[in-house]
Amino acid sequence: MLKQFTRYKAAIAGVPVVDVPAPYTSQTHHICLHMGKRNGKDFYCAHCDVHEDADHNAANVISLLGGSVISPERPWLSCLIQAA
Repeated sequence: MLKQFTRYKAAIAGVPVVDVPAPYTSQTHHICLHMGKRNGKDFYCAHCDVHEDADHNAANVISLLGGSVISPERPWLSCLIQAA
């Protein structure tokens, strides 16, 4: 029901809607885009060695995905490559 309502309102406003697979939003770190571990309300990124609220992290990942849809010419979802 919420999905239909969102699509309806988005269509009226001319806003694109993209389905986002929930498991990846809650397992991807919004800072480094590496996969982390979710345990209940806790999210841990081993790459950054940081613990965060899992829902807050997932919301930030969804925000990044939205930015990549709105402005596809900008590299919102690119990982930084570090020189060895």
